[in-house]
Amino acid sequence: KDVVRLLHLDVQYLYKSHLRTHSLYRSKPFTAEFDSLETSLSYSFTVKIDGTQAHISDLVYGKVEYDTLVTVKFNQEVVMPFGKMKLVPNDKYIQEYDQEELTILRSTIDGAANLYGSQLAAGELDKESTLVGITYTDNNIQRATDILNAVLNAYRQGIIDDKNRIAQSTAAFIDKRIEYISKELSAVEG
Repeated sequence: KDVVRLLHLDVQYLYKSHLRTHSLYRSKPFTAEFDSLETSLSYSFTVKIDGTQAHISDLVYGKVEYDTLVTVKFNQEVVMPFGKMKLVPNDKYIQEYDQEELTILRSTIDGAANLYGSQLAAGELDKESTLVGITYTDNNIQRATDILNAVLNAYRQGIIDDKNRIAQSTAAFIDKRIEYISKELSAVEG
């Protein structure tokens, strides 16, 4: 879940080219920014890029379908049934997708974590070794690399957090014992 939040994997950008649908990761023409960090329902919509504006249609929110078309300029906030949103253009790729349609899918954090977690595998490299091999299967090499790096960083951060918690609880225990011994010594001295 931490990896999904960090890499914003709960939002997918799909582009249909001929007979294949491609998942855009870093080469997306815009980023959809939502007012809520997480969603309780999955939803999808279509965005057609038209110069400096975008046409939003075919919204499916929960089990309700909306056919209405909304036209917004990039960086302009728009109110949708799921909340506020704005489309921030990526100047490097926006021209490449002019007059093209993309489908935006937003999943719940749990749903995205289950999806990406199912493609992650870990196991012993050797029976006599303490090394663990971690593999991730994806059709996008950069996303797979980012996910593996984020998993390792989350693991490292978890170890650091555990050590900090242990150190804090040990320090608190020692402080209580010192306070107790100090009171005992004061009583004996008195």
